[in-house]
Amino acid sequence: MTEKIVFCGDGTGGHIYPIISIKETLQEEQTGNLEFLYLVTTSLGQKIAQENQIRTHKIFNIKGMPRSLALIPWLVKLFFASVQALLILVREKPKLIFSTGGYGSAACLVAANLLGIRYLLHNLDSKIGLANRLFLHRASALTYGFMPAASEKKLVLPNGPVIFSGNPVRRSLQKISPEETPELSLSKDRKTLLILGGSQGAQYINQLSLKIIPQLLEEKWQVLHQLGPKQFDLFEKKFPDSSFYFPVKYFDKLEKIYPKVDVAVSRGGAMTLTELCLQEIPSIIVPLPTAAQNHQYFNALFFSQEKAAFLAKQEELNSEKLTDLIEEAYFQSASMKIKLKQIRSQILLANKLIIRLVLSSLS
Repeated sequence: MTEKIVFCGDGTGGHIYPIISIKETLQEEQTGNLEFLYLVTTSLGQKIAQENQIRTHKIFNIKGMPRSLALIPWLVKLFFASVQALLILVREKPKLIFSTGGYGSAACLVAANLLGIRYLLHNLDSKIGLANRLFLHRASALTYGFMPAASEKKLVLPNGPVIFSGNPVRRSLQKISPEETPELSLSKDRKTLLILGGSQGAQYINQLSLKIIPQLLEEKWQVLHQLGPKQFDLFEKKFPDSSFYFPVKYFDKLEKIYPKVDVAVSRGGAMTLTELCLQEIPSIIVPLPTAAQNHQYFNALFFSQEKAAFLAKQEELNSEKLTDLIEEAYFQSASMKIKLKQIRSQILLANKLIIRLVLSSLS
């Protein structure tokens, strides 16, 4: 008998890729006859799901909940998206829903509650997101990608466990590989810095980085700089002319870049930090101050408290301090790698822990 699992959670790669990982692991387990469906809300989600052989249905993308009069049309859109999800779930009759949260999951979880379909929630960050918080009351389990923030450590669900599982990641990112970095002629005599502005770019980090790159190049660094498409065009005329500076719009295969990196500068997105941890890369984390529920700060705080990364608040960061932190991370890289290895061992269990929950919920 075929058992169907519906995935939801969309909007960013951080919500999408853990779903791909869980699907891969379930297929590897080869337990029973499983069928997968992904209720996507964005073209990005649809594209990645289809590339990974997951059937999709696209529903309205409601985006973030506004805090003004715009809330009324937002609620209307949520209603129609929930009706869409309801009709799909009635037709598909899934046994279980697995959600990675975010507003891309809201309509599907509204429909699941109306139909009494069992669901599991995965929270990518240390701080629980609003969408996940709204649907806790009927969740069969809640898993956290990072250790829950202090205010949430006593959280109890009426219908299941709360578990710090780690974020599930794809097989290609779980190994530290010596593979050659594609299309980049890196020097073996220089330290390598990776600056990640994210797929959309981080203007403050990019602006600050371009101020310090000439000094870093003089001090025997080479810099791999992912600016994001819009930021790349904005700053292109300011790029230093050097064979040791590599600006790009976006790295498609970061798993091939990571093994060459000594230190990274990054925002505090859950999946980016998970990947940097898996590759045991000492990092300076600059949380996005406007992130919902300040979740990037709490993600960074977790690594900082474990002495596995440096937390740098944007409002306190200047070019001199960033340069000092980069050098300090390189100097302390051996001790930081030990701490990262300890966290890495937990993350590598994430797929197995979540798969056990999924399979027990199907039985």
